[in-house]
Amino acid sequence: MKSITAIARNEGLSDTYVQRRLSLTCLSPRIVEAALDGALPLGTKLADLLAVLDHSWPQQEAQLELDHGQGHSLGITETVTCVARS
Repeated sequence: MKSITAIARNEGLSDTYVQRRLSLTCLSPRIVEAALDGALPLGTKLADLLAVLDHSWPQQEAQLELDHGQGHSLGITETVTCVARS
């Protein structure tokens, strides 16, 4: 597994840029599904998504005011707190 620094160097990007983008893998699956379906609340920006990463999935969804009716097809009942490390 490559380090964030190695990935950044290989891609010609900054460590910070790569770290922030990798941290998006910690988003709630329901948020990811809504993003792919074009169903995020109107006006949601990348900064909004990055701002909720330190929270549990239900807290992320609440902060983004995501409709909890979405994502039921995933059958996800557990929540995970994800910490991205360099």
